Amino acid sequence: MAFNNVVQADHWKGTVDGGAAVNEPECGDWSGGAKGKSLGRDAWSKDTDSKNDWYLALHTKGEVNPGLPHSVTVAAHPTSIPADGISTSTIRAAVKDINDNPVADGTTVVFATDLGTLSSTTTETVDGVATVTLRTGTVPGKATVTARSLGASGQVSVRFTFIPTQVGPRLQLPAIDNRYGWETLIQVQNAGDEETGAIVFFWGEYSGRCPRNDPGPIGVACMRVPGNAVWTLRAHIPDRARSAIVYSVDKNRFDRACTRAAAADKSDEWRKWEDDYVGTGEALAVIVQRRGPNDHDTLVSSAYPGISEGMEGSGPPYQYFAPYAMRQYYHLDTEMIIQNSGQRCTSVWLHYQQQGESCQFSHAEHIEQLAPGESIRKRVPEVLGPGWLGSVFVTANEALGILMDQTSFLPSEDRGVLLTYRARPYQLTTDTLFYADLVFRELSGWGASIQVQNLTQESLPTFVTVEFFDHSGDSILFLGDWLCPGGGATFYLPAIAGLGVEYAGAAVIQSHPQVGYPGGEETAGQPIFAVVDLKKAGMDAQGGSYNAYAESEMMGASAIVLPFLARDYQGVTSLIAVRNNSNCNDIKLKLEVRDETGAVVSSVGNFWLRAGHLKLIDLASVGSVVSGFAGAGIAEVTDGRQLCDTDGDGDVDQQPIMPSVVVVNKGSGPGDVTQVYEGIPVR
Repeated sequence: MAFNNVVQADHWKGTVDGGAAVNEPECGDWSGGAKGKSLGRDAWSKDTDSKNDWYLALHTKGEVNPGLPHSVTVAAHPTSIPADGISTSTIRAAVKDINDNPVADGTTVVFATDLGTLSSTTTETVDGVATVTLRTGTVPGKATVTARSLGASGQVSVRFTFIPTQVGPRLQLPAIDNRYGWETLIQVQNAGDEETGAIVFFWGEYSGRCPRNDPGPIGVACMRVPGNAVWTLRAHIPDRARSAIVYSVDKNRFDRACTRAAAADKSDEWRKWEDDYVGTGEALAVIVQRRGPNDHDTLVSSAYPGISEGMEGSGPPYQYFAPYAMRQYYHLDTEMIIQNSGQRCTSVWLHYQQQGESCQFSHAEHIEQLAPGESIRKRVPEVLGPGWLGSVFVTANEALGILMDQTSFLPSEDRGVLLTYRARPYQLTTDTLFYADLVFRELSGWGASIQVQNLTQESLPTFVTVEFFDHSGDSILFLGDWLCPGGGATFYLPAIAGLGVEYAGAAVIQSHPQVGYPGGEETAGQPIFAVVDLKKAGMDAQGGSYNAYAESEMMGASAIVLPFLARDYQGVTSLIAVRNNSNCNDIKLKLEVRDETGAVVSSVGNFWLRAGHLKLIDLASVGSVVSGFAGAGIAEVTDGRQLCDTDGDGDVDQQPIMPSVVVVNKGSGPGDVTQVYEGIPVR
C-alpha cells in the first residue's frame, strides 16, 4: 500500500500489507504540505509533489493483510496422558507474523511427533491457530510434537505415563491354605501415599453350585492401612478359607463399608457391596505366602502376587495360557487353581497340549459350574498318562485368576518343593519380548529352567530365542527353538554347558518375525509367555518360581513395590535382584526397606545401574536391617541418563526406563522354605 492520492477529511479506509496495525487519523485537508506525526507512514501530496507527514488526530479503522509466518507457539492439553493406546491430547499451534499478529486463515501447518499418533500431519489455520489430536501409544515416554509453517516452527512435549497393571483397588487371591498343618500369610501393601481401607472377603471350599444356591463369602477382615504401610493377615484368615478378594476402600467410607461387608454373607449381598465400594480406595499390592506339609509330610512353601483386574485379560470369552504342566514328569506333578473373579457363575474349559508333539490338543476337560469368588483345584488328569509334560489353554465367560502349583504327590518318589506361577491372559496387545531377571546354573547347587509358550490365536508356529547375559549386561550365548501354536518348550540351564558353573545372570526371551519362502512375505513374531523356575536339588531341596516380565509391563516404570522382605525371619532372608533391562539408558535407583507402619528402616543407594546390568542385594549384608525383621520395600528410579540416538538425527533420544526386581526369600531346611516373586511396578 502507498498513500499516492490526496486524502480528504474523513476516516481513511484501505489496506496495509505486512500486518502492521493501522489507526489512521481523521483530519482536515493536509494536501498543502503541512507536516505532522504520521506513526511512521509518509503520504504523497499531489499539490507539492512530495512526501508529507500528516498530523495525528482521531483514531480511525483500517483493514490489515497479515504477513508471512514468523513464529509458531505450540501448546498441549493435557500435557500428561496414560500410555493406554486410547487417551488423547489436543495440540494447538498459534502462528503469528513478524508483527505478532495471527496469520491469514488457511495457512498450512505441518505436524510431526516422535511418539504416539497424530489425527493429521497437515492442517490449516483458523484465526491463526491450527489444531490436531495426539493419541497415546502403549509405550510410555515423552512425545515431542513439532509444528512447522514455512520457516517457522515450535514444539511441545506430552508425557505418556506408565500404567501399572499389577496393582489396583481389587485383587483376587485364588489359593489360600490354612488347615491340616498349612499356614497362609497375606501381605497387603498400600501402594499410595494416602491412608486407605483394606477389606478382604474369603470363600471356602469349591461348592459346585451357582448363586443363589452357593454358600457365598464365609468371612471378612478389615483394616485401615496408612500410606506405604503393610497389613499382615494371619490370624484374620478363616481356617476354612480357600480363596479371597482384597478391596481398597476410600478411608472416609471405610467404617460403613466394613460394617456392610460383615453382613454380606450371600453372593447377592456381596455383589451389591462390590457395586457400591469397588475402586474407591488407593492402589494395593499383595503377596500371598503358603507353607505346609506335602504328601510326604515334607514342609514346602511358595509365594504369588495378588491378581489385579489389569491382569485378568479381556472377554468374554476370557482366555488363559499356562506354559507348562506335568503329570509324574520326573516325579513332578501340577495342580491348577482356578478362581472365578466375575460376578456371575461360569463354566470353564481346559485344553491340554503335550510338549514336543503335534500342534493339537491332547485332551479337553470341562468344569460345569464355578461360583463367583470360589476356586477349584484340578490336577493334570490321569488319562494323559505318566511322564506327561505340556501346556494348558483355559477359556471361560467370566474373568479368572489361575495359579499353577508344581509339586510332588504320592506315589511320586520326589519329596519335592512347591513352585507357583500365574497363568497369563490372552490380551489384544501382544507381547513378543520377555525378561527373566535372575537365572542360575550350578550356583551353590541352584539351577533354573525357563518355560516358554506360544500364545498365538492363529495356526502359526513361532521361532523363539533365549539370550543369556552376565551381571554386566554382556551377552554370553543364545538358544532357539520353534514352538507350535499353543505349544511350549523348556530351556533347562543345568544342561547348557556354555554358561559355565557358578553362573548367575539374566535372560531375554523373544519371538521373532519369519520370512516365508519362496514368496518372501513376512509374518510377525507370535505372542509368547515365559515362566522361570529356580531350584536347588538334594536333601535340602529349595525352590521358587516367577513370571518373566513382558516388556510392556515394565516399560516406563519408575517405582516397584516389594510387599514382603525379611532378614532371618522364620529362617528366611531376602535376596533382591534389580536389573536395568534397557539398552539405551543408565538409571539411578534407591531401595528403601520399610516396616509395617511404612517407616523407612534402611535405604540402599542411590546407586547407578548401567544399561543391561544386574545388581544383587542380600539383606543379610545390610547392617541397618536387624535379624528377625519382616516388612516390605520399594525400589525407585531417582535419575537417568539417555544414551541412544534411535532416529539417527544426531541427538540423544528419550527412551523408556525399564527396571525390574525379583525377590528370592531364601531359606534352608528342614523342608523347602524358599519363596520367589517378581516385584510389582506401581508408577
